[in-house]
Amino acid sequence: MMQKGISFFILLLTGFTALAQLKLPALVADSMVLQRDQPVKIWGWSLSDKEVTILFKDKIYRANPDKDKKWVATLEATQAGGPYSIGISTAGQSIKIKEILFGDVWVCSGQSNMSFAMSSLAEKEADDIAHATNTNIREFQVKRQYSFEPRENVIGKWKQANPENVLRFSAVAYYMAKNLYEKYKIPIGIIHSSWGGTPAEAWTAAEDLKAFPDYLEKYNFYRDTVNLQAALNQENEIQSDQRNGQKKIRMHYQPATLFNAMIAPLIPYTIKGFAWYQGEANTRKAEEYAKLLPALIEGWRSRWQQGDLPFLIVQLANYMAPQKRPSEGGWAWIRESQLKVSQTVPNTALAVAIDIGEAKDIHPLNKKEVGRRLALAAERIAYHDKNVVYSGPTYQSMKKEGNKIILSFTNIGSGLMADGGQLARFAIAGKDKKFVWASAKIEDDQVVVWSEDIKDPEAVRYAWGSNPEGYNLYNREGLPASPFRTDSWER
Repeated sequence: MMQKGISFFILLLTGFTALAQLKLPALVADSMVLQRDQPVKIWGWSLSDKEVTILFKDKIYRANPDKDKKWVATLEATQAGGPYSIGISTAGQSIKIKEILFGDVWVCSGQSNMSFAMSSLAEKEADDIAHATNTNIREFQVKRQYSFEPRENVIGKWKQANPENVLRFSAVAYYMAKNLYEKYKIPIGIIHSSWGGTPAEAWTAAEDLKAFPDYLEKYNFYRDTVNLQAALNQENEIQSDQRNGQKKIRMHYQPATLFNAMIAPLIPYTIKGFAWYQGEANTRKAEEYAKLLPALIEGWRSRWQQGDLPFLIVQLANYMAPQKRPSEGGWAWIRESQLKVSQTVPNTALAVAIDIGEAKDIHPLNKKEVGRRLALAAERIAYHDKNVVYSGPTYQSMKKEGNKIILSFTNIGSGLMADGGQLARFAIAGKDKKFVWASAKIEDDQVVVWSEDIKDPEAVRYAWGSNPEGYNLYNREGLPASPFRTDSWER
């Protein structure tokens, strides 16, 4: 009896030893969606330092761990479809990953409007939730965590869309995925990594903040403080929940902390592109945002090493009390920064949401339309469909004719239109820079703007306020014009 017990113990110990030899990141797991039509990277850690063998579609791939015991293998390009299995083995241990699909993978990130879950639409979109079962749409939700050093892994699981699971999906990401699936009939994977209330600098790598010395200094200060406190905690055996009041000072708002913990560990998972819904936390520094967001985009792209990956931006929706005075500004400035980024950074696009916000709720419920507009943007820049009208009218140029200013636009689709009655929320100013409400009309797919009070006009602004109620310039495809100004006057 004793001999049997010893044998069992040795067998159990051997089992635990073998189990420890192979570790995979949370992303590389059952039900994952891998990027179609491209060589795909998967990775893990071989704690025994032994060679790793990967079996996929009757083909064997081999990878050797580096000095940090990490290995990376590149699988051959595979067309959309599945389900497949992948076998990974080393040092006498094998892991089989099942229910794998190949399709398009989107990293969806930002703050609370990206975090906004389908459960909050349980009443408004009850029918969509009830009919959500689709094994071809899957989400991996990254658990919230922050770090002052880049991490190797995240916490989360791949979930297939069904009425229960979809309640925890990002609503914007789900509707984007749903629209893309309905058009292309290929699996869509969502890697959802967001955190409410967080600024863009928290999602930017420290190395990419060199042009923002205040943020970099702040990051270094907090990092050194946290590391020092951690050392003291370890020395004094103080529990982690007493760490220098970290929760009180919102460490996840600090520069680079969310990139380190919630973006860096996703690399090098091969993807199709990014969708980004953020900006509310940066509205007080709108001019800076026009430089900060490109730094974030460039940093993410350079680390993924997949070229200029598509980057889709949701422009902030209308919010707060309706605008009363011409050119109130407010959130118009951050929207302008988002528009500029989409016009100057290659392979980006803007989903305008100026018409689907809510005056009293920073989290508007019409996430279905936001997702649809993101999908349209993806169809154009990621799927290269030149026939799709993916944007509303975008200001291009102006010319003066007497006391009138004539505006030209791109993205007019099949033509400009006023959604109900006369055009509204146009303002005009002379050299004194004092704006007054203006009359406006559509002529030959241009907009003519004037006011009897301004004899020598210099500039026009449209929908220039946090909530420019009454805005109604659209193209005939039903997509709204982005707010804009023709001037470059300082605030």
